[in-house]
Amino acid sequence: TSEAVVEAFDTGGGSGGTGSGLAAVIRDTNGSDTGELRYNLPAAQLSGRLEVSYTRTATGPDAFIALLNSTGSTSSERSILDLRIKDDEFEARDQTFAITAVTPDPGTVQDVVVTWTAPDAVTPPTVTVTVDGIAIAPAFTSGANALGGVERVQFRFGDNGNISATTDTYTITSLEVFSDTAGTTSVFADDFTGFSAGDSLDDDNPASPYDGSTSEAVVEAI
Repeated sequence: TSEAVVEAFDTGGGSGGTGSGLAAVIRDTNGSDTGELRYNLPAAQLSGRLEVSYTRTATGPDAFIALLNSTGSTSSERSILDLRIKDDEFEARDQTFAITAVTPDPGTVQDVVVTWTAPDAVTPPTVTVTVDGIAIAPAFTSGANALGGVERVQFRFGDNGNISATTDTYTITSLEVFSDTAGTTSVFADDFTGFSAGDSLDDDNPASPYDGSTSEAVVEAI
């Protein structure tokens, strides 16, 4: 063996990466609010792409990946996508098909890629979703009121009436939003290397780029 040395290295972030070993960890210990990490795009996008790597503990409430229009609502068929991550299955809320091709794997980092595109602001977009490279279903159309393009990207954990143990977590290791479905023009990316362990991502941290609705999201070493 020659010139072989063990060294520390950074995996670089991006979809599937863990960057410097830091991530956004979301909890749900507030009985009046959900745990949430939310990013508001600079402007609503009729087309785009989201790449996110996440992991969820085997205990605790359901987690969600949501793309929302200007209403910020997941009710009355207004969400472009509201992907529910249960213990043993994924569910696309507002859609009727069952997802059987891929299942959640608690404790393991999984990669989700979502694309959406609409011809105009009064037509619901067409959406595709893959988990670890497997399509959850053929391309589908968002609900009737999912109009105007994606303005908010939301990662929720639990619900307003739930209180979970502090050991129950929903962890985002990296995320990136693009302005095109091919993923060539990045709008926002984060692998949390610009933070320190213990930094809050709520609006009490002026360095956080995330929306004020963010709640119980803290940067931690993983």
